[in-house]
Amino acid sequence: MKRIMLFLLCITVIITSCLSVRGGKKFTKEGRLIINGRELFLSGMNLAWIHFANDPVDFDEARFAEALDDVARAGGNCLRFWIHTNGSSNPRYDEFGKVLVLNPEVNVNLERALDLAWDRGILIVMCLWSHDMLTKNTNVDLIANQRMLEIPLYTEAYINKALIPMVSALKGHPAIACWEIINEPEGMLSGGWTTKRTEMIHLQRFINLTAGAIHREDPGALVTTGSGLAMTANAGGLINYYSDERLISAGGDELGTLDFYEAHYYPNNEDEMTSPFHHPASYWELDKPILIGEFPAGGIKELGKGFKPRTSLSPKEAYLYAYENGYAGALGWTWTAHDGFGGTDDAAPGMLALLEKYREYIAVDIGKNRPPLSMKTIDNLIVDIGTERYEDYVNVGGLFRDFEDGEKLDYSIGNITNPELLAASIDGNGNVDLTFFPEQNGLSYIEITAKDSAGAVGTASFIVIVHDPLHGNLALFKPAVSSSDEGEALAPRFLNDGLADTRWSSSWADDQWVYIDLGQVFSVGRIVLNWEVAFGLAYDIQVSRDAENWETVYHEDKSDGKIDEFSVGPKDARYVRMYGIKRATQWGFSLWEFEIYAAE
Repeated sequence: MKRIMLFLLCITVIITSCLSVRGGKKFTKEGRLIINGRELFLSGMNLAWIHFANDPVDFDEARFAEALDDVARAGGNCLRFWIHTNGSSNPRYDEFGKVLVLNPEVNVNLERALDLAWDRGILIVMCLWSHDMLTKNTNVDLIANQRMLEIPLYTEAYINKALIPMVSALKGHPAIACWEIINEPEGMLSGGWTTKRTEMIHLQRFINLTAGAIHREDPGALVTTGSGLAMTANAGGLINYYSDERLISAGGDELGTLDFYEAHYYPNNEDEMTSPFHHPASYWELDKPILIGEFPAGGIKELGKGFKPRTSLSPKEAYLYAYENGYAGALGWTWTAHDGFGGTDDAAPGMLALLEKYREYIAVDIGKNRPPLSMKTIDNLIVDIGTERYEDYVNVGGLFRDFEDGEKLDYSIGNITNPELLAASIDGNGNVDLTFFPEQNGLSYIEITAKDSAGAVGTASFIVIVHDPLHGNLALFKPAVSSSDEGEALAPRFLNDGLADTRWSSSWADDQWVYIDLGQVFSVGRIVLNWEVAFGLAYDIQVSRDAENWETVYHEDKSDGKIDEFSVGPKDARYVRMYGIKRATQWGFSLWEFEIYAAE
């Protein structure tokens, strides 16, 4: 027993020495991470993307800020964000498949994203690559990506041309929680799920060389990689493939090691044998902290995808379990709630419970007065109106939380679009009075501002849609039925709600359809399909009076996605259907909006 204790003491000395070389202590003996000089538990969500593999190039600031606000409202302090993902939009490659340069807009957009996060007290996990880099997809160069993973010369090109410039530009930003090298690299191994496969030695070398480069450029940075505990634990006969010894042996860089481990867990894939929610962090016999980087935001329970462990946990129980059993953090999957594992609303009770119970280790000190934060969303208001003048109101009293002054706030209307559609005012009790003008169709964004005693201003907004059911876009808010969908967040009702950021998506198969019931027979004349990235290459537009007998009135066999607009009539119909014949991508058929107009 004494010899074992002496051995463990030696290991501790070595680890402490390595941490000192890299810029100071990075975690505590209890397994908490030290970020910006403070011990923190990372409590939050995965974004992980807004526009898959394209966010740092085509940065959607409004949607990113929405994600940050949602996590902050829920009491979280962290968001995991993907950067290169599969290399389809960044970095740029030369004609030989070597990385040539990092897109110039990437660093600008990432710095803006980090600034937005810091203003809200949110830290960002900067996830560089994903297993998707070896999965066939639009603009993905599988050969180039495989060479980058397997050939050191190509790895060095990425490091020197893209990685180091990015780390150099962003180092020291207080909103960076850590850099993550690859999301779930095991997917690229034999037995994985990607189009092409590689070997563990190549992954270990790539992680070693990239981690070493980050540590040299920014000695204070934390580095990890996301994987299942089956790949990182030492307990129960498991092998930690990302240990310091194995990474250094593969790549030869003494600084190319991980500062902590990141575990992913889904109860439809694994039972309690490899579950961080059924064992404390100490069980895995690892020498560094463990962040639970992905788990279902809906909890460790049956979510309609199969359930293997014997016991379940609610989201609140899961977040508290992670904190109270020695883990470094817990990030639910996912903010977009796109695949049935839950979203921020599901995870919120867990994050709020942590903030209330362990605020000292959750709240991020940004060193300045924070503006009031909207703690809940205002439901969009849909108004059916004809010739009558109409009035309504929305109450926003108690909507905002102010970190310094509680709820002692002054409200005002910050902005209103489309003033010919409606007028708005707000009283001291937070009642927003709305007056709608007759015979109007359209959409208006209304922004509410709240000012605290220090003059800091927070905002919240909602949308008012005024609709005449017999004119304009006949499809708006009418019943929609589909052959399949990807879950509640992508249900067919979202393809005709008038909003450009909600959508329907079918299952990942050809021969899928969706139709809209107009409620009565109209003379249909024009169709507009606003496709998401997952668009239909070949499809038919069909009409019917009874939803049983369909007539094809338009055929497309080489769509390029984006917006398809065409005439189909006039055709008398109550039901209008898009019948998807062939997909353009590996995903399903997905529409932001399906618009139907009467013949003129």
